[in-house]
This record gives sequence, C-alpha cells and structure tokens, in this order.
Amino acid sequence: MNLALVLGAMALAAAALLVVPLLRKGAAGRVRTRAAFDRAVFADQLRELERDLERGVIGAVEARAARTEIERRILSTAPGPGDGGAQAPPAPGPNRRSRALILAMVALAPVTAGGLYLVLGAPGLPGLPFAERVPPGAAAKGPTTARIKAMVAMVERSLDEAPGEIEGWTVLTTAYLRLGRAADAEAALARALDLAAGDKPRAAAIAANYGEALVAMNGGRVVPRAKAAFARALALVPGQPAAGYYLGLARLQAGDGEGARAIWRRLVAAAPADAPWLAALKERIAKIASGSGLDAGDPGR
Repeated sequence: MNLALVLGAMALAAAALLVVPLLRKGAAGRVRTRAAFDRAVFADQLRELERDLERGVIGAVEARAARTEIERRILSTAPGPGDGGAQAPPAPGPNRRSRALILAMVALAPVTAGGLYLVLGAPGLPGLPFAERVPPGAAAKGPTTARIKAMVAMVERSLDEAPGEIEGWTVLTTAYLRLGRAADAEAALARALDLAAGDKPRAAAIAANYGEALVAMNGGRVVPRAKAAFARALALVPGQPAAGYYLGLARLQAGDGEGARAIWRRLVAAAPADAPWLAALKERIAKIASGSGLDAGDPGR
C-alpha cells in the first residue's frame, strides 16, 4: 500500500478523534478549578522528583528540599473553608456556526499538511539515525543541568520566603558548585554555617559535604578549597569522619603516606566498632604500612 495513503488515513483518524470532544456540549462535563489543576501538576512534579532520585540525577538532600517546597505549594492550593473545592460552571456548547467552523478546520488540517509535505518535503529521503542527530552525551547532560537549574530556582524562591531554612542553603552550596557558581556556593555555605552555629555536628556535616562536593568535581583530588572545608569541619567536631578521611587522603595525594596513616589511625581509634567504613579504612592503613602502594587519586571509602 502506498505510504502516502497510509499516512493520510492516519491523519483522518486522528482528526476524527479530535472532532468528538470539540463538538461535545459544555454540559457534558465541568471544568476543573485552577487549584485542582495546580494540585495535579504538583503531584506530577513529586513523581518526577522520585524518578530523578532513583536514577541518581539529584542527591537525597536536594530531593528532600525540593519535595518540601512542592508539598508546601500543594498545601497552598488546598480549598479554603468557604469554597469547598467547588468547580467552575460548565462552559457553553458550540453553536451551529462554531460547529461548522470546527469541522472545516479539522478536515482541512490533514489535507493542507499533506499537500505542503508533497510540495516542500522529501518523501524518498532515508531516515537519519538518532545517534547522528544528537551528539553523544548531549541528551544526558542537558536535562540534568536544566533540572539542577530548576531545582535551584525553586529553593531560592523558598528561601526568599523563609531565609532561615538551613536545609535550603545546604542544598544550594552543592547545587551552585555543579552549576559553576563558585562565589555563590561559598556565600551559601557561609549562610548555612551561620544558621547552624548552635548545632556543631550539623555545621560540621555541612562543611564536610561541601568539601566532598569539591573533591568529586575535581576528579577525586582534595583541592585547597576542599581541605579548608574539611579543616573547618574538624574544628567544629574533632572526630568528624568524612573530614578526617579526606584530610588523610590529601596527605596521601601529596606523597606523605605516613601522614595519611597517622590521621587515619586516629580516626579508627575514635570510631564506633560498627562504623560501616571502618573495615575499608583499616585495609588502606594496612596497605600503607606494608608498602604495597595505594591509588592516591581514589576517593572511595
């Protein structure tokens, strides 16, 4: 069968499906309220957020902050005591002239599109493989950056209303880093640490998380800014595990294996017996002691 006939039949079938709802009288259904529509949109955003978290597109901290903001917006759309969630009145149905116009538009659309394609298109042109249309990696990187920007904008709006939320500033410290906004990241870190000043373990964790983000961005190297963040964490809580580990790794990366071993041995001595990272750290210490060597660029614990 001729391809043009098949495509034409498909276009007419699609047009027929469009005609029925367009000609239906308004009394057949009611228009949802704006609040109900907003709640449906926010529910979709929550589902998308969970999918992003499962795929590792965003971290747990970012997801928690975004989820809080979406839930806050859902609550803001809840019906008030006086409206009861009433629906809008039914839309009036189309009159005879409107129906004729609708039928003409639906009938002409596929005919016009088909005629233009035959004149301007190239039916005999072979398909172009997807890999040749999209550069490798472009489809994966673009949406991720876009989602990070959307999440940052959402958190920023939330902080405009509640600037004392530590969680929001903590999210922005790492999110700004991923967007290349180093100065904004430092400012967000300072704000988060100021707000957490009365809770030293939390402030130490914020500083250590920031240092880990810097290490990840630099291919596992403990750069000076990361060392400063870890040092700040240890100043707040001397036994902070992540900070101690990475400062030891910094020594190892600088060629000072004994310095790394000394820091890590102190960390092991202070750690609880059931710490999940304890066995791996002991193994690294043993490798240094035996002189078997280590991959200094490997930040894994």
